[in-house]
Amino acid sequence: MGIEGKRLKIIDVLRQRVRAAARFAKPSLIPAAIAGLVVFAGGYVYERQNRENFQNDLRIDVENELNLIANRLQSAINTNIAALNGFANSIGVHPAMTPDDFTVMATKLLLQNPQMVRASAAPGGVVGIAFPRESQQWFVGTD
Repeated sequence: MGIEGKRLKIIDVLRQRVRAAARFAKPSLIPAAIAGLVVFAGGYVYERQNRENFQNDLRIDVENELNLIANRLQSAINTNIAALNGFANSIGVHPAMTPDDFTVMATKLLLQNPQMVRASAAPGGVVGIAFPRESQQWFVGTD
């Protein structure tokens, strides 16, 4: 038996198996298999689209939260700048302010803005007065 004989034998075996599969597969199984593939493919596409929508919703929620935090932070910074501008203007109007007057103004500033921890005035670029006095005396006289 040569190569041609082996090929014929393989072809005969394949034909027998195809015939056996064809006898087993009734005509109604083919449309059912196609329908099953369509359902599985549709389920996969639906799940993938659902995952993408969920990720987009999460991304939008995070962006909204971050924008809210950024706006709050910017508002707090702007409030602090406005308070410091008012404090500087008050010192500018009264350049010969006494330490007691400065203490009153600095106390009000620090009470209204708890994130600020000290206040000082530096006319001519040299710190002349600082509040709180006890803990900031080392700071007086520096530039």
